[in-house]
Amino acid sequence: MLARMFQGQEQERQQRVCWICFASEDENRRAEWVQPCQCRGATKWVHQSCLYRWIDEKQKGNMQRIVTCQQCLTEYMIVYPSIGPLATVLKFTYGMVRRSSPLVVGCLFLGAIYWSAMIFGATIVVQLMGYSRSFSLIANADPLAVAAGLPLVPVALLFSRFIRWEDTVLNLIRSRHNIFRKVPILSLLYRNTTESEDASLDGDIDSNFSSPCHARVISGALMLPTLASLTGFIFFSSVGDTLNRNLLGGATYIAAKGLLNIYLRQKLFLRSLRRLVFDYTEENVLVSSGNELDGTYRPQNRQNAGFDYDSDSTDDGYFVDTDTDHDSSQIDSDSESNMD
Repeated sequence: MLARMFQGQEQERQQRVCWICFASEDENRRAEWVQPCQCRGATKWVHQSCLYRWIDEKQKGNMQRIVTCQQCLTEYMIVYPSIGPLATVLKFTYGMVRRSSPLVVGCLFLGAIYWSAMIFGATIVVQLMGYSRSFSLIANADPLAVAAGLPLVPVALLFSRFIRWEDTVLNLIRSRHNIFRKVPILSLLYRNTTESEDASLDGDIDSNFSSPCHARVISGALMLPTLASLTGFIFFSSVGDTLNRNLLGGATYIAAKGLLNIYLRQKLFLRSLRRLVFDYTEENVLVSSGNELDGTYRPQNRQNAGFDYDSDSTDDGYFVDTDTDHDSSQIDSDSESNMD
């Protein structure tokens, strides 16, 4: 019995093969063997040196990382010797610094944004109110109010760009019940369109304007006080008070910019209503090569395409040229000539 056990252990010891380098005990008799997990069979034994290299590759310098066996998922029992009290304190300090570094960087970033916003807000106040009035206001105000109010100046400028009053004015202009259609001067902004055409093309034409570029929004908001001051200096130089002059300049700039934007969007909207699709012929290719029409708007083309016009459209200022008699007579004459 004892002989069989001894023979089995001897046979097992002779069959040891490292599962990392696949070297047997006969190839390197001085190598130290270890059984670090619960595996059996061919993956039971491994060289100490091979296992050390494999653990180093898994940890990648982080000795706190847990390493497990790939087959049985058993955690390796790795024991490190003591490094002394000084090295322990340094190691703890290094770990704390490493964990707190992202928080410190985030705080520094927020602090930089805060101080930049405060400096920018102070610059805007000085630009709008003048040096003497702004300095006296900041010096006599509560420090907490100054610290909280100045950084909100650029924030308020950014939020002001989201007030899109031009859309409201455009909706009023394009309303079919708008009384301003009867005014001769304002009638230049209108065309003979129907409500169905307005609804179908309104969203497509204004999509490029309703979603402005973020860089444009930010730059326009931050440059608004400077442009307001410049406009006030050019058109309201007779106003003695700096604040009133800049406020008048800002209101003038916003109104002029908005009206020009409304004019451009309405013109593009009306231009889209005039588009036509020609038959692909050589004559039409030569005519449409410039990508411009002759200025003739023919609503019957849209009517024939499926747009229904109301009977009371002429009462609301709309006009539909339905010269069907002329078209039918032209078609009859063409058919008779072809028969002849």
